[in-house]
Amino acid sequence: NSKLIVCTYPQTTFSEAMAYGIPTILIYDPNYNENHKEAQDLVNKLKDAKIIFNDPVKAANHVNFYWNKIDEWWTSRDVVLAKNFFYKTALRLNSNWKKEWKIFIKNELNKHVKKT
Repeated sequence: NSKLIVCTYPQTTFSEAMAYGIPTILIYDPNYNENHKEAQDLVNKLKDAKIIFNDPVKAANHVNFYWNKIDEWWTSRDVVLAKNFFYKTALRLNSNWKKEWKIFIKNELNKHVKKT
């Protein structure tokens, strides 16, 4: 039921929020979080779309500007293109991703039950 998710660590929580399609921003200091060279193009696209911020003041200004019209930003062409690039390169989700995870978790649980 969140209007906007603000993440401060570029890992699972950020990916989960993006996967669910909830408006999301990531604020992080690159000095404390390693950027892999392979991911730099993705990071740049997400920064350009105002999804990733390294400056919390700029992030706050962005949120304040769009707060009453968050979907205007989240569904804008540049943001949709950046999100799709994220889905393709970082998540590799297909339309049945929830079903695939459900099957995977069920199989893992079954393996655990069989061992005990």
